[in-house]
Amino acid sequence: MGTQLEHPVAVRRMRVRGLQKTHESVVRQELASLNKARTLGELHQGCLAVAGALQSLGIFDSADLLMDTAQGATPHGAALVDIVCTVTEKKRLTSASTMVATQSSENTMEAKVAVRNQLGRAEIFEAQMEMGQQKSSSFKLSAVRPRWMGQDAQLSADVSKQAISHIKHSSFVQKLLGASASVRVGSAGAAGGRHELTYALELRDVCRLTPHTASWAILQQRGQSLKSSLSHSYARSTVDHPLVDHPLVPTSGALLRLHTELAGLAPFPLGDARFVKSTFTAAAFTPLMANGRLTASVQVHAGVLLPLGGLFGGLLGGPTESHICDRFFCGGPGSLWGFRTRGVGPRDERHSLASPAASAAEPTAAAPKKPPSISSHDALGGDLLGVATASLSTTLPGNLAKSDGHAHIFASVGGLQGLAAVRAAGSVVPSLRASVGAGVALPTPLGRLELNMVHVLRKAPSDASVGNGLQLGVTAGFS
Repeated sequence: MGTQLEHPVAVRRMRVRGLQKTHESVVRQELASLNKARTLGELHQGCLAVAGALQSLGIFDSADLLMDTAQGATPHGAALVDIVCTVTEKKRLTSASTMVATQSSENTMEAKVAVRNQLGRAEIFEAQMEMGQQKSSSFKLSAVRPRWMGQDAQLSADVSKQAISHIKHSSFVQKLLGASASVRVGSAGAAGGRHELTYALELRDVCRLTPHTASWAILQQRGQSLKSSLSHSYARSTVDHPLVDHPLVPTSGALLRLHTELAGLAPFPLGDARFVKSTFTAAAFTPLMANGRLTASVQVHAGVLLPLGGLFGGLLGGPTESHICDRFFCGGPGSLWGFRTRGVGPRDERHSLASPAASAAEPTAAAPKKPPSISSHDALGGDLLGVATASLSTTLPGNLAKSDGHAHIFASVGGLQGLAAVRAAGSVVPSLRASVGAGVALPTPLGRLELNMVHVLRKAPSDASVGNGLQLGVTAGFS
């Protein structure tokens, strides 16, 4: 068998069957790599790779390759082989779905329609709309071209319009009108990881402030801001192995994500946002007992935001303080358990709902009560973020093990602060918070559902914390 696989061959002809809507060049750019095969074994492996690549386009129900011996041989004695590729195309309307999710403590409903291969080039057009319980809304149109030039590369472009309500935590609504274009190479599970380069142009508007209650710091941020940025992200993951365990509750592997964004710099010096922003996320999962019965894990998330006006004595120009739309926020499920969403870091006290002026003008008027879900402080965000969590987890007993759920104990430490406050204090220690807890985590279609009993070890008087008690949350996975 080994001798047959080493037999020299050469591809004479390639034929494609089954195409109706798809342009033949889409298939032939994948088949082109078979011309490099020099032996029967190489050709066999190449056919398997091409079949996988065609399936990854998402426009074919099936893709089969047949090697057929042809008459004759090359001058060098290699046998001639014909390749017949037979495909079955999918319907163009590939998906139309709705779902309910929770994002930043707001319940949202999402509707999505995706159309593939409308132009016959394996492109994907998608329309997505979201509506939130707190009147957030989002509409996005995107176009994606997978496997550009027959390579493991993806081109995408989108336009979007959003209104994100931060009334509950920061007394304002952020409107965003933007467009972006990106190129992605590789995959997170591959040895080289996934790289993505993105250019984005966004008009942000801090609006719909609650004028009688918003803090002074939030009132100073109102108005429009234009951001033109170039960003690069890298991801490498070995935790997304469904055959081993569930990616939402992994028991082995590691994850690394890096993201760097440059705003307002050449060759795209548009807008008034000028900063450098970097984030770092890492996680490691180590099994201490077989079959995931006991797993130790460590997760770290950190970020830094540097306004260009504060660098090199202001030589680069731009503001010396960051904009609230660009800052980091901390607290809540998936961030720092034991605290409410955006409950950690710089905060400013909101104005009283019954101001002294209003009381003097209407002495008999009763002061309106603040809804219990509304915080007494506005979250302002920060420029330096760091959160680390260590945990031990074990599979659930009995029939509960079939759910892939885990019970765990954890300890977290983290903090969020502005650059000016760190310089004044000379240390990040005053901004650190800490909490411990125990609970269960279950994988669901919406994400990782956790119910934890938490205990806050360290907090600041202005923090919005859960205190000591139960906290429920849905977080994203680790893949």
